[in-house]
Amino acid sequence: MHAEFDFDPTATDVRTDPAEAFRNRRGVCQDISHVTIAALRAVGIPAGYVSGFLRTVPPEGKPRLEGADAMHAGSAPGAEQSWAGYRSTPRTTCAWAPIT
Repeated sequence: MHAEFDFDPTATDVRTDPAEAFRNRRGVCQDISHVTIAALRAVGIPAGYVSGFLRTVPPEGKPRLEGADAMHAGSAPGAEQSWAGYRSTPRTTCAWAPIT
């Protein structure tokens, strides 16, 4: 999916459906997540949409930058009782942690 998509925050909005995002091959984390979920489900792999707060971890001894954290979306492919979080942008797995 990542080789086919360009991250472009001007290409879509919250009303863009996965088919349009797939045709255009452009969008943000929510678009790439929706297309990924549709592709996984099309081949019989359960998948869900995950949204939350992307929390950055500053270098040791440095303060967290104001405005550096943001809402983010990803997908969670699953099998039986195991679900794995995957961030569409950047391309990494998710670590789940409460925000206190």
